[in-house]
Amino acid sequence: MRADATVADSEEQFGAVLPFQVLHYPIPQLMDSVDGVAWTAWPPPMTSSLASWITGTRELGSAGNQIYVHVPFCPFYCHFCPLYKTQEGQHRNAETVERFVASIIKEITAYGGLGLSGDSFRTVYFGGGSPTQLSPEQLGRILGALRQSFRIQPDAEVTLEGVATRLADPHYLRAAIEQGFNRISFGVQTLDPEIRLKIGRGEHLEDYTRLLDTLADLGHPIPFNADLMIGLPGQTVEGHLADLAEVIGWGVTSLDVYAYWMVPGTRLFTNVTEGRRHAPRYGSELLELRHRGKELLLASGFHQASGEAYVRAEEDAFIQTTFGAGGNGINTALAFGPSAIGLVNGSLYQNVADLGAYLAFVEGGRAPVGRYQPITGRVAQRRATLFGMQRLVIPKPVVSRRDDRQLRRWVERGLLEDRGTEYIVTQKGSLWYNQMQLGLLPLGEQLRLAGMMGTSEQQRQALAKSRDDDLGLASQFKAQVRGRSKVVGNVKLAGYQALLELKRLPFFPDDAMDFRGRIRQ
Repeated sequence: MRADATVADSEEQFGAVLPFQVLHYPIPQLMDSVDGVAWTAWPPPMTSSLASWITGTRELGSAGNQIYVHVPFCPFYCHFCPLYKTQEGQHRNAETVERFVASIIKEITAYGGLGLSGDSFRTVYFGGGSPTQLSPEQLGRILGALRQSFRIQPDAEVTLEGVATRLADPHYLRAAIEQGFNRISFGVQTLDPEIRLKIGRGEHLEDYTRLLDTLADLGHPIPFNADLMIGLPGQTVEGHLADLAEVIGWGVTSLDVYAYWMVPGTRLFTNVTEGRRHAPRYGSELLELRHRGKELLLASGFHQASGEAYVRAEEDAFIQTTFGAGGNGINTALAFGPSAIGLVNGSLYQNVADLGAYLAFVEGGRAPVGRYQPITGRVAQRRATLFGMQRLVIPKPVVSRRDDRQLRRWVERGLLEDRGTEYIVTQKGSLWYNQMQLGLLPLGEQLRLAGMMGTSEQQRQALAKSRDDDLGLASQFKAQVRGRSKVVGNVKLAGYQALLELKRLPFFPDDAMDFRGRIRQ
């Protein structure tokens, strides 16, 4: 299969290849904002329609429940990263770090008293930020609180994410393993020194060599994951394939290959929009990066476990318990720490994305929830379908009649395969999975998601650019708005441009959106 041929017969359907994807559902703007919640009122009751949905789809099963711990401390700030970290200087003292550790243990203990102990958890993931900014002793105290408060399976996969500089320290890594971590994950993004400098990646390339030596000296293998990115400014197909070949040679157990997404509020987004960095080119170039990289990974013994994750073995449990854990898409996902996103008792929630507010709420005896949304049966159904798309397997019982008509059209185009009881995303379809997710979203939610392109003014500027502009992103955004029908698409584009003009009026907010919600201008 040639990637350019795939563009030719699939661009008619999607119009564009953009790295947007449904990371959780509902999207951030649809969640209700709150200012902390009393523990006696948290979590809210499950909606009756969701209870009916769970009862009716119970036979679908689940890959298991997950616990996520967000540590917001970083030794450096990558310019592309949209996740919550503390501001420079806010965590440069041991007292604040210890307050955080004590607070997250208090939050864990409070959840442990909510009657959730009947759930067992297959995976525990410490992410961030950089959890390796905590000492092994502090990490162990948090992990101990989790084990005391919840039923964590004896063979649970317990992952420590961190920076290579810290993980390469043999004393640190051995101590972390002794505390109970049995898998590690670290970011690479790219091995190109010039691109690393431009995106603010802080480790030295020698740190990865030292980490590999440390892993080899352990005396027993430990699974480890690495993150790479495609679509970075200045990246070429040849450069990405060289990165992949090098990292595959490290013996990684799994690889996450993310498409770079220009998220508002990040330093790289600002540098690109203000002309200090070249923007990534999407469309056929992003498709070529996906296609060629996937070919190399499959030829090297990996298989694709989700839209962006490749694993060597089936026992990589973290991927299996992510994105709703399969089945009906409603597993328990407990999330602790500032900005962490979870799902409990049928409510999607996100903690406050501010360390000071988080500490104040927890120390004051309140749940540190900043936004939440009880999920209805209808939303759960769409959520299961969207996440099934991400996981590359969509059980037919979760698909609505409306969505099933669209899925059957994709079967005809070779993007899905009908296996009787489920739809399988094909090799060709996996290159387009996030466009397929967007295609299933109602128009109103697509418009809300467009806030992750930037403010209304930034979107007006993008749509005003010609097709051969330097951004490349502008023409792809136009194509995304138009969709596959030329006549109807031009009407949609004109309507959207009119809506952006209407938003010039002072009573319309002109805010962009990131993973935490609206970015106030």
